[in-house]
Amino acid sequence: DIDSPMISQAALEIYIKSGMFDRHKSKINSSYYNRSKKLTETLEKVQNENPLLFTYNRQNTLGIHTCLDIQKNIVTETFIKKLRENQINIDSVDRNYLNNFHKEKLLKLNVSNVKEERIEEGIRKVIEEIKQAERLNFQFKKE
Repeated sequence: DIDSPMISQAALEIYIKSGMFDRHKSKINSSYYNRSKKLTETLEKVQNENPLLFTYNRQNTLGIHTCLDIQKNIVTETFIKKLRENQINIDSVDRNYLNNFHKEKLLKLNVSNVKEERIEEGIRKVIEEIKQAERLNFQFKKE
């Protein structure tokens, strides 16, 4: 590229030819794979402990993004805000649907910015918040 400084081009060439780029790429791939695996294992374990709380359908491929099918429509702004207070950022799927279109009761999870050793702790906090929201929902409907 004629507009790029020659020094930058030379540095990039050294970075690629020395194998540093491939090592970095391998390290990133390994990190994402390990987090994806931890997410899947944790969700399967927690679902076995709480079979009526949510449904998790494991895909054939691992991913750092997944969704939980929540039994009740509890994913509200209050629910999301309470989790954010615990440094857990989740999102509703509402933005992924057209207006006036049937929306599934899904909770989007993404562990791309979560350290592997904190994934299970975070998932357990989400599950506790789901339980709390369902208890509140039940209490309000009772009266």
